[in-house]
Amino acid sequence: MKVFYGAAIQGARDRRERAEINRALIDAIKSAGHDVVTEHTAAKTYDEAMLMLQDAFGRLPEDKEERTIFNRTKIIEALESRELGAAVFDVTVPSLGTGIEIEHACARKKMGLPEIPVLLLYDPSYGRELSGMIRGMAKAELPKVATRSYDSVDKAASEIASFLSAVIS
Repeated sequence: MKVFYGAAIQGARDRRERAEINRALIDAIKSAGHDVVTEHTAAKTYDEAMLMLQDAFGRLPEDKEERTIFNRTKIIEALESRELGAAVFDVTVPSLGTGIEIEHACARKKMGLPEIPVLLLYDPSYGRELSGMIRGMAKAELPKVATRSYDSVDKAASEIASFLSAVIS
């Protein structure tokens, strides 16, 4: 199954700060036997992220602004793909971009697309309160969205495995 993984890469104090956590969570999805649409959130540098996006979406435009538009378009297309089976987001670090991605994953039904299960992971030990927009997501309106906290990468990987196992059964 294709799984979208999203997380902040610019909202953290340093891109490298959460790259290893993102890598571990992406690897947890892959270890469960699933394909990850793009692994760019595990990049430690901008250039590495661009190479990962190119691997996922094809040749990137040379112009930085065109490249930004291209990547955004491809990410939204991936989130709106009928082939997408689930989405996992680490919402520990607030991010406008990740918020847009979450909204596209959650609004699929309104767009006439099949709903997908969405897992939102959060590490409270990072020192930030979980976004009110995430806390305010009503279960009645979004029954396929699950929010789980974690205090270690192993716990987050376990949450991912459990979530994806339930998706397939």
